[in-house]
Amino acid sequence: MNLLIVSQWFPCPPINGARQRAFHLLHGLAANHEVRFLSFAQNPSDMERTHELTQVCREVVVVPRTEYKPSVFNGLRALFSSRPRSSLATYSPIMAQVIREQLHAHRFDAAIALTTVAGEYLRSVKVPTILDNDNVDTAYFRRLVQMVDSPLAQFRRKLTWVKVARYEKRLVASFNATTVVSEDDRQELARLVPDKHNQGVVHVVPNGVDLRLLDYQGPVVDSRAIIFTGALTYQANLDAARYFCREILPKIRSSVPDVRVLITGSHAGADITPLVDAGAELTGFVDDIRPLVAGSAALIVPLRIGGGTRLKILEAMALGTPVVSTSLGAAGIGVKHEETALLADDPEQFASCTVRLMQDRMLRERISSNAKSYVAANFGWNRCVEALENVLDSVVIGKREV
Repeated sequence: MNLLIVSQWFPCPPINGARQRAFHLLHGLAANHEVRFLSFAQNPSDMERTHELTQVCREVVVVPRTEYKPSVFNGLRALFSSRPRSSLATYSPIMAQVIREQLHAHRFDAAIALTTVAGEYLRSVKVPTILDNDNVDTAYFRRLVQMVDSPLAQFRRKLTWVKVARYEKRLVASFNATTVVSEDDRQELARLVPDKHNQGVVHVVPNGVDLRLLDYQGPVVDSRAIIFTGALTYQANLDAARYFCREILPKIRSSVPDVRVLITGSHAGADITPLVDAGAELTGFVDDIRPLVAGSAALIVPLRIGGGTRLKILEAMALGTPVVSTSLGAAGIGVKHEETALLADDPEQFASCTVRLMQDRMLRERISSNAKSYVAANFGWNRCVEALENVLDSVVIGKREV
């Protein structure tokens, strides 16, 4: 097939979950189809790396991302718009024009948007379309409402939640098919767009992991070290790190006074003072995170808000590092408590599970072995690409039969 793929994220290098998903889905599809790939650049270096994709894609076009700049004008404009403020403020006329030119110059069998941000540009094109929704925004914003006590703050967040829900509903309804990363997210969209769900056009295309991680030989595990990974510029991660340092870490220290807490990921512009005051070691962005994860007694995922599935959990499992997570943090992956991970939803339980992994080598080894086997059997990227290929076939064939 001749495919047009539009991505919010430039996938090289695949340094975060969204980039990894774009990288592997793109490469998988390009192996079997002729692909023209359009993407935003997150930074200037992205513009210089197009050659890394021209080897697999017929054409690669990268345009600068429109930065979100809060202002009174943008706020007033969004107030009277059916679209969320961020969507309005970051809309790119350049990307819209590039897509028009591509559609005029080539005959595509289908177009795929990687994330809802990219979906804005394909919602009205005249070819079969698929929206790859890696994170159901409605669920994320609904949980944000529950994180504040102030009535005014709750009211403002509820307004945002309602607007995002309406926008996401319209966007999903404008595509021939939507893919999500887990059954939990599929059910979330089923509640949001019940007619689309009943027609069978919301499909699960799970996240995956590079199975080469299963053979990685890391350093000797430091039983005192636990690690939290993820950019603190993402609100869900920053909330999780603060929650851990405030509510959970003191309980761990009562049993393991010399515990080391490593927190990786960019924190530019984030208020990290509570994390530093708690004695956490902030590494900033790390080019190769494997040694730090593999050398830790546990990966901690104390997530309280968010959606989708955490690729960092799959990576840790593949590396053999046991995971302690909230139920929300591990949602959509299908891990079983005490078998492939430890799950805990209150500070006392989370601290207890973490201490157990630090002090019990046999427990670490059992969880590690089970998790590796589970990942190997279920989360290779080839399975994810195959699932997307099936959706693609159903959409294109169904459109031809209409």
